[in-house]
Amino acid sequence: MRPDNIINLKIAIFCTRRSSKVLEAAIDYYLSIGLKSFEIICPKKDFKNLNLFKNNIDFTFDEDLPFYEELFETSKNLKKKQGWYLQQFLKLSYWYRSTNDCLVVDGDTIISKETLQNVIYNNCLYYTKENVSNYNFITSNLLKGVSSNKSFICNFANFKRENKYLFADGFMNFIKNISILLEKNSDEDFSEYQLHGTIESKKNENQKKLIIFRRADLFIWGPLKLSKKFDSTNLDDFFFHYGAICYESNHKKNIFMSLLAHFYKFIGISW
Repeated sequence: MRPDNIINLKIAIFCTRRSSKVLEAAIDYYLSIGLKSFEIICPKKDFKNLNLFKNNIDFTFDEDLPFYEELFETSKNLKKKQGWYLQQFLKLSYWYRSTNDCLVVDGDTIISKETLQNVIYNNCLYYTKENVSNYNFITSNLLKGVSSNKSFICNFANFKRENKYLFADGFMNFIKNISILLEKNSDEDFSEYQLHGTIESKKNENQKKLIIFRRADLFIWGPLKLSKKFDSTNLDDFFFHYGAICYESNHKKNIFMSLLAHFYKFIGISW
């Protein structure tokens, strides 16, 4: 592990205006651990909400990624999950365009320094033990029978240049295959992270379980409550037990769920 060299890392953060508070906290934390360069990928209409007026932040608009119009039209076929799948397709487009490996992170997620170092310098592949049975059908079809019972849906991935062979028959042909499979199998799901993680898992033995807290949006008190200004010291304390924190916005919110979130954080387990 080379902690002093983490400054050479550039993170691509995919987000929308809904994750503006998390993005600000993430940038502050990453700056505090020595990172100097960031790329934010977002819809053009959300730029004003996400511009942090900080140095060394590059913006790429969704609309400027390869095949944006085609991806947008294809995602329409997926109806209620259109926005969710469009962002996944855009991450694949970003990977397709990249000339090197690229570390992609969801805008509602902050990764610890240790996790970043393990991914970049130790080529560590993170997974969780969450149930991915509803993702395996699509993944297996795309990878000619290859799947995994481990979940690689960790809200980030270091997409490898060597794995872009997936697009050998054309990028949009690959995307359209995903769309067709999803349309014909409405009970199944697709994840760009599960897809890439499954490929990597067959050749990378350096795999580690990620302790991740996905329900930080349920916190109703304490320094990690989203409405408060973050202090990187508090994240350092949190990351003593966890490798990543997520403020996913789709959780049912009530007092019981919030108390449960605080309890699980207190005992240091994934949830």
